Amino acid sequence: MSIPFIPNQKNLSINLSDGFSITVPNDITEISTFTYLEQETWFENDKNILNDILPDNFKAVDIGANYGFYSLFMANLDKGNSKIFSIEPCLNTMTCFKQSIKENNFNNITPLQIGLSDTKSEAFLSIQESSELNEVVYETQLQGQFEKIQLDSLDNLYKQYDLKGCHFIKLDAEGHEEKVLKGAKIFFENESPIVMFEIRHGADYNFKLIDLFKSLNYQIFELDYLLNKLKKFNQEKIDPLLLNVFAVPKGLISQLKSDNLVIDFIDFQKLDSNYLNDFFLKKKSYQLLGFNTNIMEHTKVTLPKYWNALNMFIASQNSEINHNFRHLYLKQSYEDLKSIASESPSIAPTLSLIRVAIEYRDINLALELSQYFLKQIEDKQILNVESIFLSLDKQYENLTEINAKWLEEQLVYIQETHSGYSSIFEGDASFIRTSKLISFQNEKAIILRKNILCNFGRKNPKLQKLKENLKNNLNNHLWRKVLD
Repeated sequence: MSIPFIPNQKNLSINLSDGFSITVPNDITEISTFTYLEQETWFENDKNILNDILPDNFKAVDIGANYGFYSLFMANLDKGNSKIFSIEPCLNTMTCFKQSIKENNFNNITPLQIGLSDTKSEAFLSIQESSELNEVVYETQLQGQFEKIQLDSLDNLYKQYDLKGCHFIKLDAEGHEEKVLKGAKIFFENESPIVMFEIRHGADYNFKLIDLFKSLNYQIFELDYLLNKLKKFNQEKIDPLLLNVFAVPKGLISQLKSDNLVIDFIDFQKLDSNYLNDFFLKKKSYQLLGFNTNIMEHTKVTLPKYWNALNMFIASQNSEINHNFRHLYLKQSYEDLKSIASESPSIAPTLSLIRVAIEYRDINLALELSQYFLKQIEDKQILNVESIFLSLDKQYENLTEINAKWLEEQLVYIQETHSGYSSIFEGDASFIRTSKLISFQNEKAIILRKNILCNFGRKNPKLQKLKENLKNNLNNHLWRKVLD
């Protein structure tokens, strides 16, 4: 059975850490609303490179703008007389988006309430619980709630609007991308923008779309989150949390390299063996369990391969080093630590591997190892750590006090922050982890309070029971800080 969709007029304006506000439905079950309340931004790191790849006075097309985060983000950049054309077919979503444009006083966004396809026609938009999942369907596919929409092609818009000289396209058409490209032949014959597109549709990867861009003389890249640079997309080894990739015109790659925006893979070169020791003595940026000079010296003498792997990781964090070498050092550290853990498993190198795997975007490995150590702790196993190891996350560097719960807290934190894009996808598991973090009485756990508040807002009876249990286990001062 299918029924027409009636828009919800109750909306909420949220101030984001990105420097602008965004209007979304006042509904905590919406992925967007939950995420913006929880994280005060959108969870995709890809936005961070836009300031570098977009020139002054750029032109951009946001296909599948949704509530308009990327359009608003680009409009907020200090890039002169930029122009953004934002395409979103859903009435309720577009209403929120237009309100955001008005609230932020942006005059460089042109919102277009249409959907893109290969021709001008009518279709239906299947309305899901969260707008990110809305998709174009045809009459024979109608189920649930729907909205009749107008479709047009990018080629037609190219004739109607000032799109000549387009620099960037964000493409997120929820499985309709191939038809969008089919209707953009004239556009791509004349324009060569960088295109950021979603690599996944549901549980599947859209490799056909990659092939289509390659046929247009594009090369595919992904973002290196540590360096905020583009690197070649490896189809054989995909980050499980990767959502977007970048199609770059081959003729533009050399310019991006000269602007230091692309990672070049180079041969390995050794570092000074004293680098790690100097780093600790001067900055003490990495707190280590039982850290002292004797343990450092013991590690350096008895575990030279491990010492060198730490050496290379810390070099990868040094912003004064060329980004190509930083990437190389991180890769070598990751490979060496995996080799050490495989050849002669010991606690310290394996713990360090968790941190390095996260930075190298082998999230599955980091989660697997952190879960293993948590199980050891829960089973009352004694972890005898005789060597130094890296703090597992930047949140735990430079702590003034290291107590008995320090390691367990970090392991729980890794599970919570890297198991998904947002805790809305994790449900009760996320709430339990966050509750445990706060019960450690560590002030750093407060950074997750929006997570816990959002979960309460979902009015899940199980969460309400957990809330009461948590409240009974916390001192009043900390409880007020978390839930007030």
